[in-house]
Amino acid sequence: MKHLNFLRLCAAALLCVAGLAMNACGDDDEPQGGGLQLAGDGTKEQRFAADQLNGSLSFETAAPWSASIVETTGRSEQMAAPDWISLDRYSGEAGRQTLTITLTPNDTGADRSADIVISSGGEELRVSVTQAASNGGGDDEEDIVPDTGEWDWVDYETTYVMDSGEDYHLPGDQYIWFEEPGFFRGGWSDGETSELIDMGEMSWKEFSIMEKPEYPDNNADWTEELIPCVKGHGYFAGWRSTGYSTRIVRFWVEDYIMQGDEVVGAKLRVTRDEFPNLFFAREDGKYYQVGAMASGVIQFKAPHSVIGKWTGNSTSTTHNTYIMDAGPMEYDDWYSIMQDEQEDDETSSVPEFNETDWLYDTEVPCVKGHGYYIRRIGFDRNTGELSDVGRAYGFYVRDYIVENGAIVGLIIQSVYELSDVS
Repeated sequence: MKHLNFLRLCAAALLCVAGLAMNACGDDDEPQGGGLQLAGDGTKEQRFAADQLNGSLSFETAAPWSASIVETTGRSEQMAAPDWISLDRYSGEAGRQTLTITLTPNDTGADRSADIVISSGGEELRVSVTQAASNGGGDDEEDIVPDTGEWDWVDYETTYVMDSGEDYHLPGDQYIWFEEPGFFRGGWSDGETSELIDMGEMSWKEFSIMEKPEYPDNNADWTEELIPCVKGHGYFAGWRSTGYSTRIVRFWVEDYIMQGDEVVGAKLRVTRDEFPNLFFAREDGKYYQVGAMASGVIQFKAPHSVIGKWTGNSTSTTHNTYIMDAGPMEYDDWYSIMQDEQEDDETSSVPEFNETDWLYDTEVPCVKGHGYYIRRIGFDRNTGELSDVGRAYGFYVRDYIVENGAIVGLIIQSVYELSDVS
């Protein structure tokens, strides 16, 4: 009998040890059993800067699911769902899912946090989201904006040129020679010799969007002669022939190709991208006119907001500029919408004017990759009633201007000319 009790005690001990081991495994980021778990490189703790307004959450589930958001700012859960964070979906079927997280800029003066709670098949998955404050609240690291040394919206090709007697083709129907190790010469384009110009030392980031120089009549610096190949310098190659428009392509020397101590070639970044009507807004309080006189006036509010402003009175009408954030989109899509708006109002997809979605004299935060519409709206000076709705113009936010990790301005592109009217 004592022997039997001893065996029972041993079995119980083994079960206890096994249970502890299973509990330890269950403390991992992903629940065991595969019913509901994070997908890919997902993490249960997501952190956002004050101006970072988009994120994603991927998970896998074997059953239908639902989601909710619980405010946890102040270390205690709040009953009402927060208004500063939302999801694109709150329920769905089984399988791999990716939710888009949308936040508003955090100008509250303090960090804020919430839990995204996913429920499925009796299991629960919690992902905490923390957004830093914009005015110094929270860790300084949360306000850092990554600076990769280049614009992620400039496409380029990598080309290697050598002193091999070959006429190298650059994208954009341009050719160059690399000869007498360490020198460039313009190559042959449809029987015409390309001319080159050295723009000097600058970063690829700076060079990739700089305005191209005039060619060739008004700039004597273009040459068909040998010019030095210098690492970190930007160059333009150009040619113009009867029956053809001027063709210009830019290339930047990323590195040398060495043979011993001798430069025998170069690694180039090449692009034909051009960004007309690109504007740098960084001075707080500056006023800018977008397009023609009747289009509208906006004010830049540092570090990354704009305000629609009053644009003048006529005998019977007061005109104000209203702004709408069109949301995230590709520049080409925004450009197409603007073209439709200018060509034919009936096919335009720009929303009609209302005083709820269109904002006047109110800061509108500008987000990289978002398009914005503006309208010049007229109101009767005597009655205050709407009397004139102008055609929509607008702008697109290409990027932030970043210094020491902080946003200090915006790079804006428009179909129309932007001019300083301060």
